[in-house]
Amino acid sequence: MQVTIELPSDVAAQLQQRWGDVSRHILETLAVEGYRAGQLSTAQVREMLGYDTPMELDALLQRASIYRDASEDELEQDYEASRRASTPNPRNQ
Repeated sequence: MQVTIELPSDVAAQLQQRWGDVSRHILETLAVEGYRAGQLSTAQVREMLGYDTPMELDALLQRASIYRDASEDELEQDYEASRRASTPNPRNQ
């Protein structure tokens, strides 16, 4: 799904000065709030944001003062994702 919002140009400029990439900031905020509300899993947040490793997600959540207690399943998923991300792809060599 693609979502479009309209901002007055002065507001957009002000937010861009503060946040840089406003679209990315809004996406990260949506992902964090969805996770905080229990509506999104860590896997869903990582997919939304294009994160390859659990550490990227942890850094974002820590910036939002969220410290997660990962379930055994989440830890296993994180381990597998991290393993895949660190394994060289023979097609790229």
